[in-house]
Amino acid sequence: MAKTKKIETKHLLALGMAVLIVAVIATVRYFASRGGEIFPRQDTIALYNDLLEGKGAGENISAEKRKKLFDEVIAGLEKKVVQSPQDLSLQLRLATAYYSNGYLEKASQALKQSLTLDPENAGLYLSLGNVLKEDKKYEEAIAFYRLAVAKDSKTTTGYINLFYTLRDNLDDSVGAQKALKEGKAKNPDSQE
Repeated sequence: MAKTKKIETKHLLALGMAVLIVAVIATVRYFASRGGEIFPRQDTIALYNDLLEGKGAGENISAEKRKKLFDEVIAGLEKKVVQSPQDLSLQLRLATAYYSNGYLEKASQALKQSLTLDPENAGLYLSLGNVLKEDKKYEEAIAFYRLAVAKDSKTTTGYINLFYTLRDNLDDSVGAQKALKEGKAKNPDSQE
């Protein structure tokens, strides 16, 4: 009788293993039919918004996890930009994602691409100037700040950025004062 019990245990173990294997195969097939992801990822744009706003997936996470999630967003946005290269909002999201993850050169390139789509947008010139300034490319930053105020003389931020970049980064107090005076002359009602 002891021998019979041992055989039954072997059979039960084999049957349990077979059931487990079938369950694993079914699970893999199911997830493969959903694009191969066992844990489906959040939509790229939704994840991007969460990270920027510090909500949902972007809430209470470590810097390392945030960087990793932004890398996922970047990969998704890069694919979307390839599919829709004329979509300015995708280009700007990609530039912001690059910037947020410290990829300043890539952010500059994405903003330059954005400028080809909307060359009259003074805000794009300002943004590019800001990225270049952070990347310590002060001469280039100044050129883009000047383009921003040339596109829209009411862009007081452009004059302010010119002033600080010239004064603080290039030790050009004369040029800085000239930019500030020009900004005040073009925007006499501004409190900035």
